[in-house]
Amino acid sequence: MEQLPDIPGYIVNRKIGEGSLSAIYQGQCEKSGRQVAIKILQRAYTSEPTIVKRFIQEANTGASLEHPNIVKIFSVGNVRDYSFLVMEYLPMTLRDQLDSLDRNAKEPNFHELAVLKQIAGALAYAHAKGVIHRDIKPENIMFREDSSAVLVDFGLARIQHSGQRLTRTGISVGTPEYMSPEQIQGDEIDGRADIYCLGVVFFEMVTGDIPYKAPNYISLAMQHIKKKVPKLPRKHRHFQPFIDNMMAKEKERRFPGAQALLEFIETFES
Repeated sequence: MEQLPDIPGYIVNRKIGEGSLSAIYQGQCEKSGRQVAIKILQRAYTSEPTIVKRFIQEANTGASLEHPNIVKIFSVGNVRDYSFLVMEYLPMTLRDQLDSLDRNAKEPNFHELAVLKQIAGALAYAHAKGVIHRDIKPENIMFREDSSAVLVDFGLARIQHSGQRLTRTGISVGTPEYMSPEQIQGDEIDGRADIYCLGVVFFEMVTGDIPYKAPNYISLAMQHIKKKVPKLPRKHRHFQPFIDNMMAKEKERRFPGAQALLEFIETFES
């Protein structure tokens, strides 16, 4: 059995997730009794300055953003050979929801337009603060128990106008299935890259599947860059204006910002 990390002030109960760079544990604050999620950088990377810097940036960026649809960061620190951040505990991801939909062929227990609106609101706020997320995908959208959607994981976020750059122009950053054409090509990006990624997520929420598939990264990348924006099934065709705009290949043809997307949603709902 794996030994659980010892984080002062917290009771660590169990591991709930693991990635290539970090693991996430469910725990409890000893003082308040509040349930929390504790993200811990893998020990193998604690001596890698760039990775540690990115981990700290995620914590600081998340802590600086106070919005109802952005994850709450409570604390960040180092103890012995652990680098960690403590955030609110969220019980389910959008990926969990979509996997359940695929497996059971049922209607999702979320409203796709409501999720789009909440995450667009989170992005409008973050972009106004100069923060571009750069990795919008179902794994990074989670739900509170009241079903509100929450944007998480600012580990790849870019801070505009800060002079700080952890990746160079010409290097693609993100998750290939959801990356914008400009991200794939390593071009300079702005908030419209997040809008494209959110458009791919919205397509998946509506249809249950991603818009582009390929056996390798190069083929998938070329589809994002050159293939036409896909058409939705007839029963979801009323959402086509969202897909056409958000997933436009040229960023100049997308919503100029997340606030414009929000306004379009409100017009659509009225």
